[in-house]
Amino acid sequence: MLLEKVQRVIEQNGLLERGDLVVVGVSGGPDSVALLHILWRLSEGYALKVHVAHLNHRMRAEAEQDARFVEELAARFSLPCTVEAINVRERRERGESLEEAARRLRYEFLERLATRLGARRVAVGHTADDQAETVFMHLVRGSGTTGLRAMAPSRPLGSVTLIRPLLTAWREEVITYLREQGLSWREDASNRDLRFLRNRIRHRILPWLEGEIPGLRKALVRVAEILREEDAVLEFLARESYGELSTTEKERVLLDVRGFRNLHPAIQRRVLRLAISTVKGGLRGIKFSHLERARAIATEEEPEKEVHLPGVSIKRTPETLEISHPHASLPPIHEIYSLPVPGRVFAEAFGVELVAVVEERDGKEVRDLIQPGDHEVNEAVMDADKVPELLLVRGWRHGDRFVPLGMRGHKKLSDFFVDAKIPREERFCIPLVTTSSGDVLWVVGKRIADPVKVTDRTKRILRLRAYRRASARTGRSL
Repeated sequence: MLLEKVQRVIEQNGLLERGDLVVVGVSGGPDSVALLHILWRLSEGYALKVHVAHLNHRMRAEAEQDARFVEELAARFSLPCTVEAINVRERRERGESLEEAARRLRYEFLERLATRLGARRVAVGHTADDQAETVFMHLVRGSGTTGLRAMAPSRPLGSVTLIRPLLTAWREEVITYLREQGLSWREDASNRDLRFLRNRIRHRILPWLEGEIPGLRKALVRVAEILREEDAVLEFLARESYGELSTTEKERVLLDVRGFRNLHPAIQRRVLRLAISTVKGGLRGIKFSHLERARAIATEEEPEKEVHLPGVSIKRTPETLEISHPHASLPPIHEIYSLPVPGRVFAEAFGVELVAVVEERDGKEVRDLIQPGDHEVNEAVMDADKVPELLLVRGWRHGDRFVPLGMRGHKKLSDFFVDAKIPREERFCIPLVTTSSGDVLWVVGKRIADPVKVTDRTKRILRLRAYRRASARTGRSL
């Protein structure tokens, strides 16, 4: 029954093509185990090549056992398997929850693996229950049509396509299928941790509401399907309007303000989202309230003529609505500062003081340079014996490359900034700690380089700490 349902979803949505190489994300939980087994069963008919992928987040004591379970499962089906481990706490970005960081890093891993293998598809095990929970979660957060449409059967994931073959299957069907096939799975205790909103929705709120309103989950899934189709129509209309009203000049977008005022408010918001995304490379930090402030300026409902939003400025002139980087006119920082190890330096152009402290592995500090009153911004930990005694602090230069923590190969810093969703206007403001030969060891506040990470063989630890200072240049921030 479940096999046939999944096959229908694949056929109706064109999720797979004959001969595809598919990377399957397998956590070891029931949904991903069922997904792997079904794709394995379908592999002969579709001539599929299936590759199993598992990311160990190192967030639970059972994580190593989960990884071994997935490896053994792949071996049972004679499938190739890639398992990687990552420290989510070390890789979490500022303002990002552990749950958000784990999700981001998981998708980055899957995309990276698929690209390396030459796979066109990445399959994950989201079910109809996940869909209902997502719709409800977006509903209580006040999301619009785009949020309430929730998950689609497929979507772009970088240069590959993410597919969800189980999206119409209910968790009960998955468990029944596993038992019928004699398959075991792993239980993740964190999925019952009620500190997370999704878990409260899954285990408390929706079960209670379903008792009062039978069929609620199915209704939520139906809402997502309806809104996904209607959202596609609105997006098409918005892109048409955007094409007619917009002009792109260097790092800014100009919208014809009279034409903008004639649009329906729903289309106005979408046109603004398109313009903002074009300028800052995404919509990170942009909320509904920000769009409403911009609309109020454009329609002259507010006396202001300019508003500053996260990573973007919007200004109204008699003829245009100008969307641009708030610091687009600021030049790159060319100053270079020397940082002895151990020692400290004030990188005035960045408004940041950096301190290098060396400790023995047993925790005993060789020299403590931290002063009372320092306001700590960020800290990086490295193997002191892999770092020279003199470091440099400078800004980003085009062509800079490094090996981000958790990766093996070099990556352009410009690509790293894009993946980390760092707005263009902020990139020249981020200090780099490098060697005299130009090797980037720390993108301050973001990521260290993998070659200098602390390992079991590390004898001495280098702690690099960054502190904000009051004399930063106007507009510069860490």
